[in-house]
Amino acid sequence: MKRNLAILAALAVVLTACSGSVTQEATTTTTETTTTTTIKPTTTTTRPRPTTTRPKPTTTTAPKPELTQEIAGAALQDVTARLFGAWKNRAGQDEYASLDKEIEGIVRQLLASHSKPADNPPWLQELVGLSRGMDELPYDGLFPEGTFTKLAIVGVPGAPVTLYAGLYSIGDEWTEATEHYRTSGLKSTTPGTYVVYDVEDCYWERLDDRGEIIDNNFIMAAPRVQATIRASDYAFNSECGRWVRVGG
Repeated sequence: MKRNLAILAALAVVLTACSGSVTQEATTTTTETTTTTTIKPTTTTTRPRPTTTRPKPTTTTAPKPELTQEIAGAALQDVTARLFGAWKNRAGQDEYASLDKEIEGIVRQLLASHSKPADNPPWLQELVGLSRGMDELPYDGLFPEGTFTKLAIVGVPGAPVTLYAGLYSIGDEWTEATEHYRTSGLKSTTPGTYVVYDVEDCYWERLDDRGEIIDNNFIMAAPRVQATIRASDYAFNSECGRWVRVGG
């Protein structure tokens, strides 16, 4: 029996040793874990900026009013009266030049702010001429008379009519007279009282429809000569320089 106990004790020792070896082996076993890191590529995303198209403002330009003789005449009436007064008072060149510049400025403003009549009538041609300033320099003492003629053709109320040397038929309307002069070379004028300054060897005559003299005069020299043309006259003839109508 003691022998059996000894065998059991030996077996127990062996089993204990084997159990410890297994435990130790299990304890010292290391499991290696491989960690794989996946690096994602960096993607840069550029967001497009929103495009804003602003509509252009629509500008509506009102059509220019058409220029008429009445509009031009009203705009130039005051300065024409002052120019006529300066002429009757025998003003100097500086005053004439100043008034002429004023006329030029008014006419240019009229032409810029209005549309021109399509048929380009004679009065418009004279108006355009007024926009260019003085055309009778150097000053000869009679500067405004050429301007008066233009102003009368334009139709400025109160603009004096100018006559030159030669034979004129007597008409009712200055605009008709101007048209006749342009188209056929005939000259005509309106009735009224006319004066001419600083004359020498001046001769004038009023004629009836048969060519007979109604009235005439010859002046060797004078600072001022006056003649009255009547509506019943058929023609007026003179060799005296430039006349300006000063009354109806």
